[in-house]
Amino acid sequence: MRLLVDVSSVPDPPVGVGVYLINLVHGLGNAHSTDVELHLLATRSSGVDWDTLAPTAAVHAVVPTARPARLLWEQTRAPELARSLGIDVWHAPHYTLPLRLRAPSVVTIHDTSFFDHPEWHERSKVYFFRSMMRAAASRADALVAVSAFTARRISELLHPRGPVIVIPHGVDHERFHPGTPGDESDLALLRPMGVRSPYVAFVGTMEPRKAVEEALQVKEEK
Repeated sequence: MRLLVDVSSVPDPPVGVGVYLINLVHGLGNAHSTDVELHLLATRSSGVDWDTLAPTAAVHAVVPTARPARLLWEQTRAPELARSLGIDVWHAPHYTLPLRLRAPSVVTIHDTSFFDHPEWHERSKVYFFRSMMRAAASRADALVAVSAFTARRISELLHPRGPVIVIPHGVDHERFHPGTPGDESDLALLRPMGVRSPYVAFVGTMEPRKAVEEALQVKEEK
């Protein structure tokens, strides 16, 4: 099976969905499966070393880097690339899908904030992504949601033609794991910054949709 993963939306430096994609590609590229021929669709100036992350994958660095040109390329050139490569499954991991694509497709939808909280986004992005998410849901053979809540909202808002599959984000166990009893190495690093146990660590970009303030309020109430 020829699987293409569109990694052209990964920003430089990678954050959020970019980190998700990098780890997804690393897992797929090192799965040692003889049944999957992995193709990656990247930007022409990607700062990610895809060849090292997935040594067996074929990398097609042909997409313009700037967002408007990238999204236009997706709709005008991507379908022909899929045909020329004989792609069996196209994975669109960032909400949108080439609308004239003829190959079976899977689209990942990370949240529905463009519908639920449009005030968190630029007006042009709200209009574009609402339209494209509806179109993707009506065409994709399957949708991936990162939580049960998102899956429910997708079904309520987008009425997809295919199944909505919940696949939560994974955890990098090399970086995040329980410490051994009596291990205070983390506290030793945090002590100069005035952090004392117990504490809550948040790893991510500071955006309204991350609900950091709400998490802090819950902690204070407890």
